[in-house]
Formats: sequence, C-alpha cells, structure tokens
Amino acid sequence: MNKLYIDCSTGIAGDMLTSALLDLLDNEQQQNFLKITNNLLANTKTTYRRIHKFDMDGSTIDVIVDKNQEEFSEDVHEKKLSSLKIPQNSLDEKQPNQVIKNFDISKESKKRVIDIFELLMDTESFVHHTPKKHDIHFNKIGSIDALIDITNICLLLEILDIETIVASSVNTGYGQVKYNQKVFSVPAPATKKILEDIPNFHSDIYGELCTPTGVAVLKKITSEYMNWNYSKNNIKKIGIGFGQKEFNKPTFVKCILY
Repeated sequence: MNKLYIDCSTGIAGDMLTSALLDLLDNEQQQNFLKITNNLLANTKTTYRRIHKFDMDGSTIDVIVDKNQEEFSEDVHEKKLSSLKIPQNSLDEKQPNQVIKNFDISKESKKRVIDIFELLMDTESFVHHTPKKHDIHFNKIGSIDALIDITNICLLLEILDIETIVASSVNTGYGQVKYNQKVFSVPAPATKKILEDIPNFHSDIYGELCTPTGVAVLKKITSEYMNWNYSKNNIKKIGIGFGQKEFNKPTFVKCILY
C-alpha cells in the first residue's frame, strides 16, 4: 500500500491529475493502463506524452473524442492568457451510471467513479435549480472527456495501490471565465459549490485554475488537507502533470508517492 500527496498549489483539473498520476507509473504500467482506458468507450482515445515546460519535466494527456460539437471555455481578460476547447455531447441521453456499469474495470473503481459523478449531479442540480437529480443527464453535467478523466484517475489510483490520499489547499485562480457565451466569476458556480469545506485560495495567476471535475475528484478521494513536510516523509517518486491551458506562469499538479 502507498500513500499519496496531491499538490494543488497551482490548480487542479481532471487532465492535470491524470497526467501527474501517469507520471508515477513505469513504462509497462503506462502501456497496460492505456490499453484499458482506450477500450472504455467507442470513438474515444487517451494519448500520453512527456513534455518539458517552464524548466520542468512532466506529462500531459489528451482525451480525443470523435464528435463534431464543441463547447468553448476561455478566460475573460484583455490579455487572453488562456483558452480551452472542450468536446461536449451526451451519450444518447444515458445516465452516467448506465455507462459506467458497462466499463470493464473493477467494482471498486466503478463505485468510486459513480460517487464522483453523483457529486457532480448534485452540484449541477443545485446550480441550475433542478429539483430532481435523475433529470440531469450526462450532457448537462459535463463532456465525455470528463467521464474519461474521472475513470482514468480511479484506474490509476488502483494501479498505484494507494491507501491514503492527502492534498494541499487548492489554488482557484481569479478573474472571469466564459462558457457558451455566458461570463462567470472564477471560481465558476459549480466549482465554487464543490469547493465548500476544501481549503482554497488564489494567487496572482489570472484565469480558471481548477475545474468542477478536478475538485469533485479531490473531494471524494482526499482524507485530509495539509502542507507537505519534505523533512518528515520518505519520497518514493514525484509525478508532474500539465493541463491544456497556457498561462504566463507554471500551472501543474504534483503527485508525491510516499
């Protein structure tokens, strides 16, 4: 059994956490993981690559969805520091639980994935004033890549044999973000709701540094929030995961296996 510390001091998102966890695996484990995840859904594929960014070596993933429709998310600022394209489509209006139950993964991972989506559905119900949770379908709680991100994270935690997970406070970023022509303050409403009871702050990095998917995963898997003490812990390995957004300062998730 291993212990894991997640450093969210420059943000947290599903792809960033996935990349950091993948960075902790050896080559054989990475290839086995990719075989599993790329058989989860038709017309979806997760790709992985090592990159060098801001004088750091780390990893990044891309979840490729073979769909035509896209939802655009971008930070609202005169300098336009970042932009992100998120594929968005429903899975034939199926509930997430129906899709997850057909995944060829362990019962434990399925339960964890479902728990995270239940949190997202509850949050969307609150934010959109929808009285019945079961009326919220997959296209209302996020994109297909969010489902793959969450499943990937749960798979990786199982592969790494993680027993205990602790995390730092979350850097939310600040400013405004635009989704489908609507402008919201950062953190956006769904993110802000899920962040309740999670220590958070913002630095001088303008933009959306954490996402609903990232904080929902964090809330469900983390047992404690604390500052990391390097002198009191024996480090086995460090993984760094970069996201798709570009900022004028380094943003990444650091995962420390100990």
